[in-house]
Amino acid sequence: MDEAELLQFYPTIVYHATMDGSGNHHPLIYGDDTIDQYTLENADDEEKRKYVNPISGECNTKCLLHKDHRFTPFFKEVMGHVEVYLGSSFNLYTQLFDLYVVKSWYNVIHPREALGFRKRESSDISFIYYPEADDNTQRFWISNIEKDMNSLNEVFPGIFSENSKGLKYISQFNYATSNLNSIKLQTGSIILYPSKTSTGLISIPDQKPNPRTITIQGEIKLILKPEVLHLDDGLLSIEHWKKFT
Repeated sequence: MDEAELLQFYPTIVYHATMDGSGNHHPLIYGDDTIDQYTLENADDEEKRKYVNPISGECNTKCLLHKDHRFTPFFKEVMGHVEVYLGSSFNLYTQLFDLYVVKSWYNVIHPREALGFRKRESSDISFIYYPEADDNTQRFWISNIEKDMNSLNEVFPGIFSENSKGLKYISQFNYATSNLNSIKLQTGSIILYPSKTSTGLISIPDQKPNPRTITIQGEIKLILKPEVLHLDDGLLSIEHWKKFT
């Protein structure tokens, strides 16, 4: 028999790097005293219901961190990584596009908290940045499956799962059989991925979560430059839009 090869079709490309300026950004990110203004560790149930974190909360109007001029060097470095990601992974003509950060915010996660799996399909590229991380930092997870569909590699349903008694069909998970993958983080980690990918921040069973995990998360949109009008797909520059009221 001729030598066989395994072909990887439709891989999801996730970019992981360390920000060169992470040390410079660190004092800025932690410089605001409001980050430690409140803790829920000893709060009663009524306090917990009323509490709004003073700096974080994507749904509490705190989603415009990129508009803060103090963070301009940070976001410029993020966008440099985005250009590397698009160019090296997809051979994209990045010169055709203007890259816009449309939303960005702090996550402040306490030991008993997690960010469940979700997608952000209104944007194109998502990022998450860890100013500090160690072995007890909540892992960043990427899901390989759609909400109502198992992995395309499953030749029959459940072949890659454990049953209620912990029995399974496979000896070891690998890139082709795992529906979930996580990234081991380090201080300064930045992760970029397609926004339609389902991701979450969850501790693993043997972790003793840190008292607090802080991340900066954001959404990026690719907009064609104003002079690019000859392509079928892609979002035209906003200067070509017109609002009818």
